[in-house]
Amino acid sequence: MLFLLAVDDEERFVMMRNSLRQCSCTARRAQSPSELLELLESGGCDAAVVCNDVPGLDILSLLHIIRGEGVRTPVMVICREKDLTFTVDCLEAGADDVMTVPLFSAEFQARAKALLRRKDVYTADTLRFGDLTMDGARITISSSAGTVSLTRKEFQLLRLLISNPGGIFSTEDLKARLWGADYLEGNYNVVWTTVSSLRRKLRQTGSTVKMKCIRHFGYSLSE
Repeated sequence: MLFLLAVDDEERFVMMRNSLRQCSCTARRAQSPSELLELLESGGCDAAVVCNDVPGLDILSLLHIIRGEGVRTPVMVICREKDLTFTVDCLEAGADDVMTVPLFSAEFQARAKALLRRKDVYTADTLRFGDLTMDGARITISSSAGTVSLTRKEFQLLRLLISNPGGIFSTEDLKARLWGADYLEGNYNVVWTTVSSLRRKLRQTGSTVKMKCIRHFGYSLSE
């Protein structure tokens, strides 16, 4: 099992890595907040441990983004000091566990194992909306006329819409959630292109599911 670690302190990283090895797990260190988000969105790990002292990382925003997109990878948050308000905010935003330093190897190992047990509960390879089936393992969608493969961004966009039935997402919101607010600032062509290609692929499956554009508001999914 692969753990994604977002930690700025080298000594803490070594302790985490060694503790995970004793659980027969491997560790990968995220080199930046953007890499952390990308790996979580792409399903590039089995669980993640995120420290709240990583420069440039807003943990609450990260949690809101990935849970809003339907990412169910278990996440543990590490705090430098006990803060009840922050702990509650993290848990309500979608964190699975919150620990406070100093970390002790035995406790960290036990919590890491518990995190992996949650993975079995959260993992859902198949999502359904109306007559459309979305296969998360194969990154495909299918309906009466057949099966069509999706790109990673098309998959993330559709998963976000299916996971939020009735939700309406503006172009700005989709860009911020899927690419990051600072990506090609002021340029929304990536959103429009992805929306267009996803609509075409929905039609190819023969599904009655449509991606609607609600003027002045944004995009929504309908049967």
